[in-house]
Amino acid sequence: MQNEKIKQILATPLPKEALKKHPSRSYLTTINPIYVVGRLNQAFEIGGWKFTTEVIETSDKFVVVRGLLEVPEHGIVVENYGGNDNTDRGDAYKGAATDALTKCASYLGIGAEVWRDGKPAEQVKTAEDEKNIRAEFEKKIKGKVKQVDSWLKSKTMIEPKESYRDLPLNLIDDFLANWEAFQKQIDKKNESPQNKTTK
Repeated sequence: MQNEKIKQILATPLPKEALKKHPSRSYLTTINPIYVVGRLNQAFEIGGWKFTTEVIETSDKFVVVRGLLEVPEHGIVVENYGGNDNTDRGDAYKGAATDALTKCASYLGIGAEVWRDGKPAEQVKTAEDEKNIRAEFEKKIKGKVKQVDSWLKSKTMIEPKESYRDLPLNLIDDFLANWEAFQKQIDKKNESPQNKTTK
């Protein structure tokens, strides 16, 4: 029951004020990191999660860091990378770190709606909508359920004893909206010589 409450918190769309257009790329939407931190605190409590970074690459023009988001009590470990090209070195490192944090948090569902269309998901879906969306997803992954579950667990989107049926609706919606990219990730994760010979 506790896990279900956490999932609901993580999957709740961020408020409008948390989102704004990218300063140099108008087709992108950025998330104010303070809202990401607030959502993590709400889901796991202050001190219940930690985020560390490691500088991977630095030059006069760009900084890249590796971010690691961990929630020990729930066995969650998410790794992702962030970058920033600010000419001020301090701001560049800070920007790269918050970029990595936002990306890590998106794997847990925080701000996932941004990756769909750049806007908060304001429309509340009915029980019938949810049933249809889940049915469509199940139809699309038919024959690949084990591979899908394996990939979801490797990304800590579901717990070891869970399956794709336990995914929040907003994540399923995102996967359907970006089906080709999702399918490539599944195929890449589960690619093996045996699979290649049996196809």
